[in-house]
Amino acid sequence: MEAVLDTVSLHHLLRTPRTSIRGRARLETALDEPMRKGRLRLALDDAGGLQSEWEETCGAEAVRVALTRWIELKAIIPGGSLPKIPHAVGRKLRQLGFKDTIDKIVLRLGLVVTDRIVVSDDSDFWEPGSPGLRGNRNARVARLCREELGVVVTLLRPLLSEIS
Repeated sequence: MEAVLDTVSLHHLLRTPRTSIRGRARLETALDEPMRKGRLRLALDDAGGLQSEWEETCGAEAVRVALTRWIELKAIIPGGSLPKIPHAVGRKLRQLGFKDTIDKIVLRLGLVVTDRIVVSDDSDFWEPGSPGLRGNRNARVARLCREELGVVVTLLRPLLSEIS
């Protein structure tokens, strides 16, 4: 499965790290094993905007450790040239309150990955300003992304259940 991981989801992963005892202790995430098994690959934009956001929010050292491992596992794919969000869809997204530049990069990466999946625990991908609607597939932004762009927004926990 190919997907895009937003900053909030990565932050949750890095807040609850697992320790490996294979040879020596090291920081691991719940994504490492599915990546080892070839069940998950994540996309990053070539310009480094998403990685910079991850480092700023989650801590540069922790992100670099995770990314180094994921690269070793061949689980990071380049986003390449990102397509633009169609003007009419972009206008609707802005009207719904979906305005953050990094969130738009995440959504544009979602258009590039084979499975068109965005993993987000950020309410902006569901219903900006209404965190209680996270995970509701009919929340306005998630529904618009699915119906107009073919991009499915999912929470981290269901993704982990699916790929484990």
